[in-house]
Amino acid sequence: QGRIPRQLRLRLTALPLLTLGQGALGWYMVKSGLVERISVSAYRLTAHLGLALGILAVSVWTYSELRARTAAERSEPVATPRAWQRALLSAAVLLGITVLSGGFVAGLRGGRIFNEFPLMGGQVVPPGYGTLTPWWSNAFENPAAAQFHHRLLALTVTAFVLTLAWRARGAALPREVRRAVFAFGAVITTQLVLGITTLLLAVPVPLGVLHQFTGVLALTAALVATQRAMASGATVEAPREVVALIGMGLPVARAGAECLRREPGWLWNYEGTLGTAGRARMTLVIDGERVSGVYALAGSATDVILTGRLTGGRTLVLEGRDSTGRRTVRLTGMFPTRDPSGRLGDSPLTCDVIAGTWEELGTPTRVAVLFALQDGTAGSLAHRYAALGVTDDAIINRTALRCWVALRDGDRQTMADLVAYPLTVVVGGRRIRLRTRAQFLARYEAIVTPRLRAAVLASVPRHLFVRDQGAMLGAGDIWIGATGRLVAINP
Repeated sequence: QGRIPRQLRLRLTALPLLTLGQGALGWYMVKSGLVERISVSAYRLTAHLGLALGILAVSVWTYSELRARTAAERSEPVATPRAWQRALLSAAVLLGITVLSGGFVAGLRGGRIFNEFPLMGGQVVPPGYGTLTPWWSNAFENPAAAQFHHRLLALTVTAFVLTLAWRARGAALPREVRRAVFAFGAVITTQLVLGITTLLLAVPVPLGVLHQFTGVLALTAALVATQRAMASGATVEAPREVVALIGMGLPVARAGAECLRREPGWLWNYEGTLGTAGRARMTLVIDGERVSGVYALAGSATDVILTGRLTGGRTLVLEGRDSTGRRTVRLTGMFPTRDPSGRLGDSPLTCDVIAGTWEELGTPTRVAVLFALQDGTAGSLAHRYAALGVTDDAIINRTALRCWVALRDGDRQTMADLVAYPLTVVVGGRRIRLRTRAQFLARYEAIVTPRLRAAVLASVPRHLFVRDQGAMLGAGDIWIGATGRLVAINP
């Protein structure tokens, strides 16, 4: 009855099918040990493990997306920097590869040789490492090579995650993300110690099973940390990230195709430049062929209402009207399959970019425009900030514009007036709690850095990305709370 969001339907449909496939693959694995040998194929064992991890990843990611957020999590609207999102995603991918490499160690009984640490046979690279031909088959069929690779990957990912946990202590991260990173570090450290102990004792069955179980816990911790980091950023689509995370070909990503959406309850926010008029932010609601929306120029306190049609999932025609209903502007464009500017590389696109011309009706003004998708949020054009709990969107819009103008004009006093105290900021790697306006002004230059000012001024202070923690100005640089005050600043 339409209660399940479209972005979840594919995953929820795929999960039972993947589970059936897991059963079939399990029989295919067992079958390899029924004839000529009593051990199963290492390839089939690892494939069975990989599909199980894929099912786990989709399930954990989806649960983490849908879980109820606590009041404490909603109270600190700090965006996770993109560098942290990429680092956690990389750690999760590396951990997934490490666990899969353990499948080959188990399938080849590689844990029963070289029961010593850190060396293998008194050497860093074990004897007999590259004895098979072709050379690449050593990774999958040579027990010594398989164990060496598993050791190397385990040490690398543990060092990487512990470095992230150490740096997370003073980083500008949401509390839920920081806790998840700490938990990830604790579980993966336990897994490493348990793995070394299991190896030194020549893999007793109870320890071997426990090592596998903690491997699953470590991957779960990685998934939770990554998803929470992604969710507290501005532009993330979970299905794509799950595909990048698993790397096992699970059919949960959206391939490049026409821009076909029927989502009347979803706002898609684009930014671009309208010729000499400057930067503009445009929000569209795409419901099949019908398209509605609004746009505003940077520094403007008014919107222009847009209506139009999308034909064939590519061609877009929008017309803007003033407060009297008179048509004033027209956008004629398309959703290209590749980014004309090249900034998105050769990735296939759907609704990511709008390229075309913008004309002021009744005048000769006609300029080329290129809008890029910035983020998407649930809501309506009439009440975009409902998720934040505000009753009047003008509260957020006024604060965003005042903040933008104050940064443009170097108005420190207005910035200090807009802050909700106490305010916690990270300056020089240290978390500092500012309780008064005077304390904010005393550290103004360390908080309102040239980078932050440039990032906010490059954005349009209207039609902001919103979540239950706040409305975002810039690329997560400033967050506005439901009272219209600045509740987070990320230098």
